[in-house]
Amino acid sequence: MDSLLMDKSLISDILTTAAIASDDRDWARLRSLLADRVHFDASRHVGGVPADLTAEDFVAAPAAVLNGFDGTQHNLSNMLVTVDGDEARGRADMVAYHYITEADGTVSYVTMRGRWEIALRRAAGGWLITRWAVIPTAPLEGDAGLYERATARGASAA
Repeated sequence: MDSLLMDKSLISDILTTAAIASDDRDWARLRSLLADRVHFDASRHVGGVPADLTAEDFVAAPAAVLNGFDGTQHNLSNMLVTVDGDEARGRADMVAYHYITEADGTVSYVTMRGRWEIALRRAAGGWLITRWAVIPTAPLEGDAGLYERATARGASAA
């Protein structure tokens, strides 16, 4: 296989693996996709400011929220990967469904539609994510306050 096609395939797999690791709460697997430092920007999604984080702090951010949901599903589509030597970019449209089952058996949910934009650097063991942005492309559906509830649930379970 052509090396450019191989790189594009590997980077698409990294995006998919990030979604699966998040849903499986496999934080070690998510960590394995990251450089030691990651520039993270979720400011348009959850507020705050973009920040340069250690890989461990980066993983702790989604873990703090996602651990509090009863289930999540991150679906990616329309992946676009560009490679320029030892640098690459990946973009994927994303629909993220998150839910909590209430005491009465009803389900509260929030769905986010947006995209992930990542930058990667080639390393000895393969490609590693160095930048990650979460960009909403539509209003949230469902209970937007569920993110805060999930964070509180995750903290109390820890």
